[in-house]
Amino acid sequence: KAPIHLNVSNVVEVIPPMTGTGIVETIQSNVRAVIAQRERTGQPMIVHLNHPNFGYAVTAEELMQVIGEKFFEVYNGHPSVRNSGNAEHAGTERMWDIVLTKRLAELDLPLMYGLATDDCHDYHEVPNRKSNPGRGWVNVLADNLSAESLIESLEAGRFYSSSGVTLKSIDSSERGISVAVKPVKGETYKIEFIGTRKGYDTSSQPVLDKDGKEMRVTRRYSGDIGETLAAVEGTEASYKFKGDEIYVRARVTSSAKHPNPAEEGEFQRAWCQPVEGPGLGIE
Repeated sequence: KAPIHLNVSNVVEVIPPMTGTGIVETIQSNVRAVIAQRERTGQPMIVHLNHPNFGYAVTAEELMQVIGEKFFEVYNGHPSVRNSGNAEHAGTERMWDIVLTKRLAELDLPLMYGLATDDCHDYHEVPNRKSNPGRGWVNVLADNLSAESLIESLEAGRFYSSSGVTLKSIDSSERGISVAVKPVKGETYKIEFIGTRKGYDTSSQPVLDKDGKEMRVTRRYSGDIGETLAAVEGTEASYKFKGDEIYVRARVTSSAKHPNPAEEGEFQRAWCQPVEGPGLGIE
């Protein structure tokens, strides 16, 4: 009964919805079908999980297990998808940090990238509280606008996601990460570097309902996971690896509110893709 939604980009043939014995196997069955078609046809294509908090369909623990899934929506512009979660449900950014930490440090699986989309259904009355265009998108560094070139760059993490903030540059190397914003007059910016360090607290606790029963929601984890490693007010910032980071990602928040937000009161943002840190090589 969970609303599990996925998209395939640059698909060749129709893929009928696949089912499974549970949430993980259902997602995995669809991902396998996409991979099989890509390998058989030779056409580049990507699959991504939509809005995990729509109907609170997918938990971080379920998403982290899927093999071959490189993308999910950290921001979706539909007003009903609950990007921020609530008291019982983790927001999508919190889920992202849990997924990244567990995949890299415990499951031996690769990074998962975070997309922003508008999920537009309603084009003719803008702005309103329906699913309007232009709330979220990705900016891709690619050689050209062909599907092949775009997919190659997406799979390499050469993109950032945005709900309004534009970046001039992102640079990552074995030394660290640097971010520069293309500023808008009258706006100020906060650049945060977020990640998890080696030796983090691996414990977690279930979320209980009013009757004391465990809910099927993302568990609660230590603040060691998805810790704010540094924060800078300004249009440029750099983070130098200390040596124990498992991954680091950057988030930029503008002082300007979104002109037509998915959730009331949200600020315009940009999300840089995570990079593996030197802590993965420390035993």
